[in-house]
Amino acid sequence: MKVLLDTHTLLWWFAGDPRLSARALAAMDEAEEVFYSVVSLWEVGLKMGKGGFDFPLPLDWESALPAAAGKFDMKEAAFGARNCKQIAEFPPHHGDPFDRMLIAQALEAGWAVVGIDDRFDAYGVERIW
Repeated sequence: MKVLLDTHTLLWWFAGDPRLSARALAAMDEAEEVFYSVVSLWEVGLKMGKGGFDFPLPLDWESALPAAAGKFDMKEAAFGARNCKQIAEFPPHHGDPFDRMLIAQALEAGWAVVGIDDRFDAYGVERIW
């Protein structure tokens, strides 16, 4: 199985946050391939500009996060025009544009999403938490 990490999953993994579930960690360990999205980096940048998160991230998160992911063989997934078209066709089950982008990527590639947000389920995404 190939998995895509939701933004919070990627960040909680990076920060060693105990909110990351044992099942999520197991899925990441057992997956054939693990992906994080460039969309997540974009989301982190916007949230850092608004005050950040309830856990620490280094000042150089934009390089530290991909470097750490790379050390664990995680791959960065691009976001393309086909994904944009998919979003236009989505029903409005989820209003968060970043999550809708991740859903589009997961559906197009046939990946499961490792994440806590059960609103992903309404789009037919296999979700692990």
